[in-house]
Parts: sequence; C-alpha cells; structure tokens
Amino acid sequence: MVDTSSDGPAVSRRRPTLLYTDLVGSTALGAAMEPEDYRALLQALRAIWHEVAQALQARVVLTQGDGALIAFGIPLAGEQDGRHAVDAALRVHARVAALRPAGVPAARLPLRMHSAVHAGTLLLAAGDIEQGVFDLSGGVLNTTVQLVRTARPGEVLATSAALGPNAMFFELGDPPPAALAVLQGGVATWHAAAPPPVQSVLGRSSAARRFDATARRGLTPFIGRGMLHGRLLAFLQQAVPTDGRCLVLQGTAGLGKTRLLEEVLAEAEAGDNAPLLLRGSCESDLGAEVLQPFLQMLRSWLAARADLPLAPSLPADDAAALRAVAGAPAASALPGDLAGGAVGLLQRAFVALARQQPCVLVIDDWQWADDASRQLLQGLLGQVDGPRLLLAARPREGGAPWLADVAHADLQPFTPAETDAAVQRLLPRPDPFLIARIHDDAGGVPLFIEELCHSVSADHLLTAIGGRGGSQGWLATLVVARLQRLPDDQAAVVRAAAVVGNLVPLHWLAVACGGLPAPALLQALADADFLRPEAGGRALRFKHGITRDAVYESIGRDARVALHRRLQDAMQREAGEAGSDGLEALARHSHGAADWAAATLHAEQAGDRAMGMFALDSARRMYLAAMTALERQGALEGDAARRWCLLSNKLGMTCIFDTLALPDALQLFRRAVDLADALGDAGVRARADYWMGYLCYGHGHPRQAEAHCRRGLQLAGLAGDARLAAQLRATLGQVLAALGRYDDAMGLMSDALVAKRGSVRAGSNLAIGSAFTLACQASVLGDRGRFAQAHAAFDEAHALVGDSAHPVANSVRSWAVMVLLWQGRWDDAQAVADESIWLAQRSSALLQMTIARAAKGCALWMRDQADDGFAMIEEAVQWMAQRQVHFYTTLYHGWLVEALVDQGQAALARRSAARLFARARAGELLGLAGGCRALALADAAAGDARRAWRRMALADSVALRRGSQREQALNRLCSARLHAALGDAGAAARDGAAACTDLLSLEMHWHAGAAQRWLQAMR
Repeated sequence: MVDTSSDGPAVSRRRPTLLYTDLVGSTALGAAMEPEDYRALLQALRAIWHEVAQALQARVVLTQGDGALIAFGIPLAGEQDGRHAVDAALRVHARVAALRPAGVPAARLPLRMHSAVHAGTLLLAAGDIEQGVFDLSGGVLNTTVQLVRTARPGEVLATSAALGPNAMFFELGDPPPAALAVLQGGVATWHAAAPPPVQSVLGRSSAARRFDATARRGLTPFIGRGMLHGRLLAFLQQAVPTDGRCLVLQGTAGLGKTRLLEEVLAEAEAGDNAPLLLRGSCESDLGAEVLQPFLQMLRSWLAARADLPLAPSLPADDAAALRAVAGAPAASALPGDLAGGAVGLLQRAFVALARQQPCVLVIDDWQWADDASRQLLQGLLGQVDGPRLLLAARPREGGAPWLADVAHADLQPFTPAETDAAVQRLLPRPDPFLIARIHDDAGGVPLFIEELCHSVSADHLLTAIGGRGGSQGWLATLVVARLQRLPDDQAAVVRAAAVVGNLVPLHWLAVACGGLPAPALLQALADADFLRPEAGGRALRFKHGITRDAVYESIGRDARVALHRRLQDAMQREAGEAGSDGLEALARHSHGAADWAAATLHAEQAGDRAMGMFALDSARRMYLAAMTALERQGALEGDAARRWCLLSNKLGMTCIFDTLALPDALQLFRRAVDLADALGDAGVRARADYWMGYLCYGHGHPRQAEAHCRRGLQLAGLAGDARLAAQLRATLGQVLAALGRYDDAMGLMSDALVAKRGSVRAGSNLAIGSAFTLACQASVLGDRGRFAQAHAAFDEAHALVGDSAHPVANSVRSWAVMVLLWQGRWDDAQAVADESIWLAQRSSALLQMTIARAAKGCALWMRDQADDGFAMIEEAVQWMAQRQVHFYTTLYHGWLVEALVDQGQAALARRSAARLFARARAGELLGLAGGCRALALADAAAGDARRAWRRMALADSVALRRGSQREQALNRLCSARLHAALGDAGAAARDGAAACTDLLSLEMHWHAGAAQRWLQAMR
C-alpha cells in the first residue's frame, strides 16, 4: 500500500481553520509607550491568545510581536472549527478592548484588534523557534494574513470556506472591497444573489442550534419524504405505535433529519389530541453539558408550568430536586448528592409525566449524546410505562444500530427530481444541465445542495463544479474530518480510491493498493458512507463528487503522484484492452503522474475518439486537458504553440453546436489568435481567426466576429486554403445576417454553398456546415416574409444532415421554429420546439435548449397568454445572462417587452427595453422592431404621441434596413392602432386595411385574422 497521508515522515496535508489576529496601530502605540510598558502589553496579549485558544481546543501556532496565528482542527479537523475560530476572535477582541494597560495614552483606548478566519488545505510540519509550533505553508496561510491587512479596526473577517452553514450563528455584514479582492484575484465587487466569499462578523446571532442557524439563511425546500413523514407522524399520533415505543430516524450528515423532524412535529402539534412533545438536542460543541437533551426538556416543561404542580405521582422531594436541577446553570454545577442522582431523578420524572399524559421525548443529533444521557435513555426504555422516544442520529460507525431491538427509519438522499425542485427554489432560474451537475456532485444530499447553491452565484456555479482546482470550502472540512476518524488502513484505501476516480473499478483499486482490500474493509467503508458498491459489484463509487474531491485534495503531492504513476504504468501495460474509457483514464493518470507528454498525447486521443462518437462534452474536457498538459511541458513556442493552436481548433469543434458549453471561451480563443500571430503562419492564423469569429458570433458579439472573419478570409487566401475560405465566407454571411445586412449576407452564404456543393455528401462534415448555412439563409428569407422559400430551404438543410437527431439538425430547427413564430403558426412552432427541447436534453446542448424553450414560451404566450410561456422567455434570458452570452437575445428581450406591455406593466417593459436597446447598439436588430411597436402602444396609452411616433419611426427604419416585409406589415398594423388610440379613426381604418392585405399576401394568417377582428371591433 502506498502511504497516502503525507509527503514525508514529518510533512502532512491538513485542512485546519486559521485565525490570524493582530493589534491595530501597534507601531504608533509602541512609539508612544515606554518599552517596559509595551512589553507588558504584549505579554497580556499573549496570555489572552493562549487562554482563548486553550478554552476552544486550538493551538497558538505562531506569535509575531502583536499578532498571533491560532489553528483549529490540528491534528483532527472538525465541522465546528470555523464557528470556534470566529468565536475565539470575538473573545479576543472583547478581552483586549477591556484591557487598561499601564502606559497606554487614554486617547488610544480602547485597544482594538482586527482578525481574519479562513480554512483550506496546507502542508504541516514540525516547527522551530523561528517558524512557531508548526511550520505551515500554503496559499491558505497567505490569504488569511492578507485578509487581516484589509480588516478595519475592531473587525473580524470570516470566509465562507471556514464557516459554511455555521455562518448563521453570527450576525454578518458586508466586507471591505479590498477583502473581496484578496479572494477574487483583484476583483473588489460582488453582484451575486448569494453571500460574498468573505463577510464581516458583527457579533453572535440568537441561533442556539445548527438548524436554527441554517433556517436564518434559508432552508432547502421541504420536498419528498412522504413515506417517512407519514411514518413519523403515525408514531407520534397512534395510540399504540406500529414501531413500538422508540424510533430512530437515521441518516448521514446533511440529509435533513432535523428538517424532517421539525416539519413532522409542527404538524403533530397542530393536530387534535396532540401528545406532549418535549424536545432536546445533543451537541459536539465544547459548550455541551452533561444530560443536555433531557435538561433542555425539563426546563421547557417547567417553564410552561411555573405556577403549577408537577406530575401528581411524583414525590414532593423529587419535584423540589427537579426544580433545583432545572435552575442550575449545568448538571456539573449541582451539589454532589443531586449530581450523582440526576439520572435516576430524571428517569422518575419522565416516567411520571408519561403516566399522566401521552408524552414523546424527541432528541436530535443523538450520535453526540454523552454517557449519562445514554444511561438515562436505557433506563427509560426499561420502563414499560415510560414515554415514547424519537431520536435522530447519523449512522453508527461500523453499521451497528444505535439501540438493539428498536425500529430504525433510514433517510435517503434526494432523487434527481427532488434535487431539481430544491435547486429551482434556491437559484434564480437554473438550467437543467446545471441542476443535473449539482445533483451528481452533491449526491442528492440536501445540505450539500444548499452549500453549492449558497456558496457561489449561479453564473459561476457550473464552472466551480466542473473545473475547480480545490474542493468546496466548508464541505471539504466536513469530509476531511470524517476521513481522519477512520482507521489508518481504511483511510489509505479511501485515498487510493480517490486517485482512481469517482467510479472505482475494483481491478484498478487493487493496482493502487497493491492488492484488493478485504471485503470486510470495503463493507466498513460503505457503512462509513464513503464508497458504495456499483456496476454489479465490479466497482465502487464515492457517495458524492464533493467527497472524492476533498479526499483527493488531502493526499500529499508525492504520494498522489506515485499512485497515479502506478496506475498509469499498469494501464499502459494493458493498453491493448483499453477502450475509449481506458484512454480517458490513461490521460488522467498521466496528468496526475506529471508525465505531461503522455498526458497530452492520451488526452488528445481520447478527445478524438469522443468526437467520433459525438460525445462532445467528453471531447471538450479531453482537449482542454491536452492543452493544459502541453503548457506544463514548457513555453508555448514553435511546434508547441502550433500544436496548442491545432488543439484549440479541435476544441472549437466541440462548441460548434453550443457556444454556452465552454466558460471563458473567448479568452481562450483570443490566446490562440495571439499565439498564431506570433507563429506567423498564415494558415494557422486564418483558422484561429475563424474560430474566434465563430465564437464571437455565437456569444452575441457580431461586430468583433465580422472583424475576425474578414481577417481570417484574407489569411486563408494567402495560405491557399479554399475550403477554409468557403467556411469563413459562410460564417461571415451568418454574422452579417445577425447585423441585419441581409443582401451582403445572402451573397456570401450563396458563394460558400456553391463552393462546397460539388463535394457535399449527405451526413458529411461539409454537408453539416452547408445545412446550417442554408438554415441561416432560410431565416433571412423568413424575416423578409418569403415563408415558402424559407421552409423549402429548411427541408433542403434537413436532407443534407440526413440524421434528424444530429446536433446540427437541432440547430436547423432553432431557426425553423423562429420562422414559424414570425409567420404566426403557434401550434407548429410549439411542436418543433418540443422536439428540439427533447433532442437538446439528450445531447446536453444548452444553447439549443435555451432557444427552443424561449420559442415555445413565445408560442404559448402569443396563442394563450400563458404565464408559463412568459416564464420560459424570462428563463432563457437568465440562462444567457448567467454565461454572458447574448446570441440573438434581442429576440427574447423584444418578446418580453411585448408581453409586459400586453400585461399593462409599462415600467417593467421599459426595463426590458433598456436591455433590448443595449443589444441593438451592439449590432443585433432582430426583435427591436417588435419591442418598439409595443413601447409605442404603451406611450400612446400614456398620452405621449410624440414618443410613440418616434418609436414607430425606429421600427420602420429597422424593418426597411433588413428589407423585412413581415415587419413592415406589422408596423403598419401598429400604426393603425396608434391612430385609433390618438383619435384618428380614418387613418386607423386605412392603415389597418392595408395591413390586413399585406399580412394575407404574406400568409401570416393568424396576424391577419387578429387585424381583421380589431378592425371590426373598431367599427
């Protein structure tokens, strides 16, 4: 077995929580004090640091003059470390502020500290007189020190990585911008709906339990749990419960045991003949008292009966003793005779209470119960007339039940559908692929889902899940704390499994471990909720992606590289048997083994194989890995730069049907352009400009796209690459169509089609490109009102593709559905959109999904005024905005403006119109005329005729520029409605009749019918 715990005998990876606290203005203070007085002040500070640290089981790792570094979670991390660290900071601040040391000028009192709390993985080694108790190294330490420098006098800064859900035990405020810049690479602003990554701690909150703290932030919606909810409710309400007198609700951390209890108890208390429900909870916190859950119940019971006698069957001496116990600050503060008899006393009291009335004792977090509480519980279970007991607990290590011969109910993770419902409530309009990634990464655990959704904004969440360099903050601390509690042999297997991957074939686990672990050990890891059997017993899988990432990050670098190298060597020996999955794994282990040449080669090969299978997401991931590995080999110059550019061309192919698929695509392809320019090779430069132009077009930057396409076309001519020149002409034509320059666009696209026509074969790569070009031509024809020609072009495009499920066939549908909408064929548009949505779901193509859902929403709104339709359009806008992509979003903004005006929400319509006009200024014109028509009607309704006609002038100008007869007909109808609104019935009738004629001639029958009905109503 490879030693996976460290990088050497004296160095290990740890995930502590760090508190760095520093005296404000110490330099000026030292100058104003006598040296002896200043030395006494520093001694007082050191005494405070050590006393506070000792009280919270932390270590003062290093003192530097007037500052101290205090570490929590060494040697064992804990999920409460962040809470303890912030509490320590508050205690230090309060005690220092209360100091009145000799020699300190009165004007400088009270003394103030500033502090920062942060958590993460770092290296720990034995320290010395210079380095402190421990030698800590890593970015986490540097970040903590930098945060302190940004903290204001008296301020405590704490990061979400340190606090997680424990943040709600404190009152929090906005941090200084400089603190945000420390964590965000210099970006000092935060515009997300989620909390920022660092916050200012204003003080402690009123929350007493973790559930109360989490509830203050916002809980995962109560979803599912129907059968368990019913079972628990029956246990509380039945006269003779089916489950007996005791029921244990069991589930791993974060599954929502407390939330389920709260929901059930609230319903039970609201019902008729509800039993007396007494609640308590156990804690792992240092402040937990002996017999805590039972003392909590006793105090709440007595508080409700302050002036009433206790249970009649309870002796008077016991009643008096109970009041004394309840009034004591803790069981440990009781006199010796009461302390020794507390367990028996409480047992008699609860039995007497149960004899008096139906009573249920409810205890949360039973896994942290102290020995006295366990003794009392056993005593109560031994009494046949004692109270019922409902416990909630994490599974016991080793898999044994908490109580023999007692019913246990197991709480399971969310299903994908339940995760979908939860995320929809926690994030603003998440897309389905993001929800699926959250479910996979969180394993359906509600707490993990909450943390993923609360920790970062929705627009960066997919990037954070898919490509993070480190695991998810506080959750990683929780995982590492569990890992450190395992026996050494089990922990080593878990770490080896993390190197193998999220799915762990037993064959490769045996290679990593030097032999297959014993079945009993693997069962122990399943019981500990780390690894579960998969694939018919031939593999294991980590319970959550988050767990695997945190474990992997905890492995020492040298040990991790050794494991990857062992797996790489074994896979290369068995390469003859490897399929596509084998190539991908070989690329990953080559990368982990720092064999960059092999990693580049195998990742590219895996990407090529995935492309051949149209597994575009896998190909994208592999090409990115190849590009990263190539960079690790040295400077990108000469042949290396050329290869990087060629890999970027392959990467571009993975995004050709979905420009939303690759975060930061424009930045990456801009780099390809720069590298190609440095090479000076016209062919390489032309292809780099082609991809940059295409992606600018797909991201909604048509003017930049035009510049790159024109430059690429010139370079392709110099390189003599006729095929690339044809592709560039086609793409430039598509770009000019987006800019509304239809005549030039149609000419370029026609030239490109003619150049390709002789060698086009249905289903070939050339046919795929030609099909999309035809679809873009069809969109121009449709916008101009030539609907029959447009539909014929769509038919030709589909014939070229051959396979109706091919991604480009869905891109053709994206334009076909728009033309159907322009023609007013709502039912047909909805049917095509539904087919497109289904296919986009299959291929995980978010851009196609977005377009299809927006189109369906428009159809539903126009036909039925359906709220669902309006919501779909809003959703599409949100999905695009989250990824800073604006591909034809003028269409969606225009639809929103029209719908909001129809609803009478003029103020919201103008807000959407501002985004519409901003996109129009970027060059996109589709949707602008429709928005202007709607705004003109709103202006007329408000009595602003001048502005209304100004809007119409803009709509006419846009329609004329594009040569759009359909827009011109709709503009004429809108002018008729404006005349009517402004009292000119004659002009309204004249323009309305002309509009009807135009619409009928264009076969826009729905619009013509609506116009005719309006004219009849006006008469």
